[in-house]
Amino acid sequence: MNNTQDSYDPVRDAFAVYDPHQTGFIDTGTLRRIFHDLGYGEIADEDVDVLVHIADFDRDGNISLEDFRRLISTTSAG
Repeated sequence: MNNTQDSYDPVRDAFAVYDPHQTGFIDTGTLRRIFHDLGYGEIADEDVDVLVHIADFDRDGNISLEDFRRLISTTSAG
């Protein structure tokens, strides 16, 4: 029996907001849009690079779901 409560993953659901094209990664265009939508205006290329660098725990150049999980657990622990 598939219990939807057992399969609920709030981090995966939150990640889906940042991965609207379902690529498995948060792309820089989405990061730019989010910052713009939050009222921060345009974000410089250098700032996007810093965000990706900070969130890319496995250093593959992308922010994956697993990177996002680590980012969430790091920021909520401190």
